[in-house]
This record gives sequence, structure tokens and C-alpha cells, in this order.
Amino acid sequence: MGASDDVAIHTEEIEITDKLKRYLSDYDLVVLVMEDDGVNGIADRMSHSKAASQTQKRVLFLSSQDAGQSENYSKISNDEVSALLEIYRMYDFSDHFCVLSRSKRYGGLFNYVDTGQLTEEELFEAVLF
Repeated sequence: MGASDDVAIHTEEIEITDKLKRYLSDYDLVVLVMEDDGVNGIADRMSHSKAASQTQKRVLFLSSQDAGQSENYSKISNDEVSALLEIYRMYDFSDHFCVLSRSKRYGGLFNYVDTGQLTEEELFEAVLF
């Protein structure tokens, strides 16, 4: 890896950081939805849920999967997902940016859904309110 590769990586990190800053200034909550481990389509369902329509917060859902047309949904590349996850893991800087995943390292709300203690809609409410 040469100096030009280091500059390119640093530039990409700055771009995703700037993008996240814009998201956080434009929205009250940014939710990175990990479309893995059986969570496929959750970003689409969540962005069109009753909870999303009733919350007073301006919420942006980010995912690497296409969720159709929605003003509060943005499809991002896998590289952007990776970069945002790296930022999320390194800095606990804001409760305005969260990751929703079945992975144990990002919290366990899906465990409540899996055991029947929460419905999917109640999970959406827990995240959005």
C-alpha cells in the first residue's frame, strides 16, 4: 500500500464523516439498518411503519438494500455501511445515530421479537420514540 492509497482511504473517511454530519444535522435520528442475519426488508418495513408515521422525529433510515421510494430512506453502498459501522464502533458520540442489527454486538432488541416479548411494530416504536 503506497502513499496514494493512504490518501485515497483518508479522503473516503472524510467524505463519509461529512455525509454523516449532514445526516445528523438534517435529521433527529439516523438508523443504520443492517440487512443481514434474517433482517432483510426491515428498513423498508420500518420506514413505512405506523411508528415511523407517528413519530415527531425526523428519521433517516440507511441500508444497503433498496427499499423503494421514501423521503426518509436512503440506499447506501456496502463500503459506506462498513465505514459507518467503523465510526459507530469507534465513537459513542450521539444517541442520534444507531445501528439496528441481529448481531449481538449492536444490542439485542431482536431477541425480544424472537421470543415474542415484542412485536416488530413495538421494536420500531422502541427505536423511534
